[in-house]
Amino acid sequence: MKKYLSICCLLIFLTTISNAQYGKSPAIVLDSFAVKYPNATAIAWKGNNYSFKATFKMGDNEIKSAFSTKGKWLGAETKMIYNNLPAEVKDGFMKSKYAVIPIRDIAKLEEEGKPLQYRITVMKGTLNKTSLVFSNTGELMSDKNFL
Repeated sequence: MKKYLSICCLLIFLTTISNAQYGKSPAIVLDSFAVKYPNATAIAWKGNNYSFKATFKMGDNEIKSAFSTKGKWLGAETKMIYNNLPAEVKDGFMKSKYAVIPIRDIAKLEEEGKPLQYRITVMKGTLNKTSLVFSNTGELMSDKNFL
């Protein structure tokens, strides 16, 4: 009986640990976020041992932003519509072989220490998805196919 009780307690303990989040976002992360995005609304956080990610709105924009556990801003992804892309990026896309494939979504990519980029995801059929990354001058930097 003692052995059975010990096993039950161990299982409850392990289940509790595995279901626990890595804790709330540290104050330093929340402070950095508040400085970077003072007008953010509808904020949701996810975190792990390496970073904390916030999904939120600023005006009409839906943004995902990442911060290190020390509060350093790592980058952001802002959803966009085609009409709001810079002319150079639209031109680069229209000159690519992917221009005939329907666009699934578009995002502006900002990353600490890197130039601004734009991701256009195109989808041919229901399974063939390709992520295109363009520089802010319209150069196709990468194209990754996801099945």
